[in-house]
Formats: sequence, structure tokens, C-alpha cells
Amino acid sequence: MTPQLQSHIAGRWIGTQPAQALKSAIDGSTVAHTHADAIDFAEALDYARRVGLPAMLKTDFQQRAGMLKALAKFLGERKEEMYALSFHTGATRTDGWVDIEGGTGTLFAYASMAKELPRAGNLWHEGPQMPLGKTGAFAGTHVLVPRGGVAVHINAFNFPVWGLLEKFAPTFLAGMPCIGKPATATSFLTEKLVRLISESGILPEGALQLVIGGTGDLLDRVEGQDVVTFTGSADTAAKLRATPNLVKHRHPVQRRGRFAQLRRAGARRDARRRGIRSVRQGNRARDDAKSRPEVHRHPPRAGGRRRHRARRGGHRPRRTRRPAARPGEQRAQLRALVAQCHQREPRPQRQRCRH
Repeated sequence: MTPQLQSHIAGRWIGTQPAQALKSAIDGSTVAHTHADAIDFAEALDYARRVGLPAMLKTDFQQRAGMLKALAKFLGERKEEMYALSFHTGATRTDGWVDIEGGTGTLFAYASMAKELPRAGNLWHEGPQMPLGKTGAFAGTHVLVPRGGVAVHINAFNFPVWGLLEKFAPTFLAGMPCIGKPATATSFLTEKLVRLISESGILPEGALQLVIGGTGDLLDRVEGQDVVTFTGSADTAAKLRATPNLVKHRHPVQRRGRFAQLRRAGARRDARRRGIRSVRQGNRARDDAKSRPEVHRHPPRAGGRRRHRARRGGHRPRRTRRPAARPGEQRAQLRALVAQCHQREPRPQRQRCRH
């Protein structure tokens, strides 16, 4: 029988009616079904604020860090259960290692950051005392406290485990309950993760809730003290930025497309190294002219080599831009160069002296 996925809302599992079938990337068979049951997002947010937030604020930074560490060990002991489902997402064992054990490693990493946080309480003195007048009668300082809201995390399909854990860990350490919404295509693996977390009993009640399927009116109900994070496509990011309630409360929505950023950075780095010599590369480099660093050339040093200094912003000097040659011109230049090489006299070989 095909498993039925469920959402974890207000301390209970919701979802009995099957909806969308989720296919395996291996053979196309159905791995699980999402649920057609409607989610009361008002109840989810109220439960997080009324139950989850007070339960979390009864603990301090060090106690929550200890919970993250214990949870990482618990999940590490049961990682094979997640690997069995990870293959159906199209991931190899190595891909699953990055996602599953990378996620538990993230929990360990944030748990270790608590060494720099206060030993007790939920107030963090950020900076030194600053005088506010010449006489010294007034002074001020900065302190950091929990926001007192709910964190809504929307994740992409390619990291169903790590994507949730790397967002959950810092918000949990900061004392905020979390509502996670994974991408539907691979949500069966995220649901397995949340079930394991629920079975562990390590987290305070209401610290983590899970949404399978659409977000409904969830984003229309968030308030100013809440946080919304997102990883996914540019189209979804544009929709989130246009959500009136998010604009009203000035929630920053940032697309975290790591691979796209790496590809753009690699293309710019390659253009700096080799110059613009082909039409294909030239078009991309011209499109990114504003984001490419400007190279300033300085007089040669004593060693004869020129010194280069790169500064962000601006574009290349005009004399360093080389127009792309046509294929016919390139062939003619190559033939002329080969002819010159054949006309040169062979260089005399050096003879080794024998003593």
C-alpha cells in the first residue's frame, strides 16, 4: 500500500485523504501521496506562539544547544532509514550523504556555536557601553533578545533534509518555533525526518511543525515579529516578494540559489583570466559588465612584471576589450602564423659541456 504523507500541525498528524502522487526517480513508481485535507494555518501559528514560544523561552542558549547536539546524534543513528527514501529522490549515496549527514553535521555546528553565547538566559549583550553626550550623563548599549515570533521556512526540492535542518538550527538556537514547508516533489523524505524528530522527544512541544502541500493563507497571516525564509526558483521568489502581507510587514525575501551564483562567479572569473575572445563568452560578459571587477594596471616593478589590482564594481578598461574575430579571419590569422613558423630558421641546440 502506498504511504500517505501527513502534515504535523499543532502537535498532531493531519492527512487521511490522498491527493498528488509522488513518483520515484528510479522507476517512476508511486512513493507516496500528499494529503487533500485542508490545514488550519491560523491554528498552526497560534499553537507556535501560544505553546511553542513559551516552551522554548523556558530554556536558555546552552540548553537549546544541548538539544541540537542530542538530536544530531539521534538522527545519525537512524540515518539508514532516510537513505532508503533518499534514493527515490534521484540521489546517489554520495548525494544523500551531503543531504542527510550534512544536515546532522549542521546541527552539530550550530550546537558548538553556543560556546560564544551567554551561559544563562536569553539576553545577549552585543556591544560595549557607548556615551551619548559630552558630559557622560547618558550612555547606551545594545542587547539582543528573541524576536518573539514564528519562523516560516520554505525549502527547495534538492535538499529535503539539510534544507530544513540548516534553517531550523539557528532559529531554534535563537528561541523561535519553526514551521517548515518542503518542496512537494521530495517531501516524503522531509516527512520521514520530522517523524524521527517527533519520535525522539528531544525538542520542546511546538518547536517544529511541518506543512505538506501548499501554504494556503499561511503567508497572509504572518506578523511583524515573524520571519520568512526561502530557497527555490526565481518565479516563486517573485511571487513571495509580491505578497501584500509580506510587503506590509517588510519581510525580506531572498532567493538562495547557490549553484546559480557559483556558475555566474565561475563565468566572470574565467572572463578575467582569458579575456573576451569568443562571441558566446563575449555576450555573457557584456551582460555582466556592471558586476565584473575593474582591472587597474600600474607601472612595472623592478622585476619587470606588472602589478594588477582588482576592485569590485565598474568594467574593464576599453583597451583590454578585444572584439570577437570572425571564423574566416581566425583561420586566415592561423595560416599566417603557421607560415611564419615554417620560415624561421631552426634554433641551434645547446651543447652540454663535459668536464
